[in-house]
Amino acid sequence: MKKRTLYILHIAFIATLIFTFPAFAGSLESTQLVTGTKNLLRDVAAVLTGLVALATAAISAKNIVTWQTAADEEKPKHKKALIQTLELGILGTCIGGVITAVLSYYGG
Repeated sequence: MKKRTLYILHIAFIATLIFTFPAFAGSLESTQLVTGTKNLLRDVAAVLTGLVALATAAISAKNIVTWQTAADEEKPKHKKALIQTLELGILGTCIGGVITAVLSYYGG
């Protein structure tokens, strides 16, 4: 019985391959899936850019205050933390720009 079911499924699969007609979209770029995905990625990039900029500003303000109020021997450590925060903020903001640049190649 198991062998017969497997044989029938095999024949049905081959028949499906033979009798199905491929359907191609006239313009793949105008399909809802592609345009929706591009819009989603563009919006996510914009939101992430805003969140990264906001977080960078908040953390940098905290680091500036701790750097200014720190003792003289701890100032280099807090200055380094401030610089690292700014570097990561710039990198995070650039990621949104990279996503936007890649989408522009696909007409987004």
